[in-house]
Amino acid sequence: MARMLDFVLGHQETIKKMVESFENGKPGQTFLFVGPGGIGKKLTAMGMAQALLCPSSPRGCGKCPSCFRISQGSHEGLKVIAPSGANIKMEQAKEILEFLSLKSLTGNRVIIIDQAQTLNPQAANSLLKTLEEPP
Repeated sequence: MARMLDFVLGHQETIKKMVESFENGKPGQTFLFVGPGGIGKKLTAMGMAQALLCPSSPRGCGKCPSCFRISQGSHEGLKVIAPSGANIKMEQAKEILEFLSLKSLTGNRVIIIDQAQTLNPQAANSLLKTLEEPP
């Protein structure tokens, strides 16, 4: 197993700035990765989740159980949402809000909304306040 960020091609300057903000204890609350398919947005997001949730290193060690669970998509501090059919639906937005309402065991929590442009209007509106003012 390794750090997921080690497998991202390109984007190194942006990744470096983000990881430095983690090391300084000042991570941003919301990140938006945009661009064409296949450029590494989801891999970068998962690597950032490793860095935010790793108890051993603010860069993500890639070796601890936490980093392994993130690479498997099964970490208790990580929620990955992807379109169900053509859209991300209201039920999935409710899952996000419920996840955020739970007490965190890890301190940080990471939600990755894969293909966020597919949020249907109702789901997008339900998440708007939370994205603007995270708990």
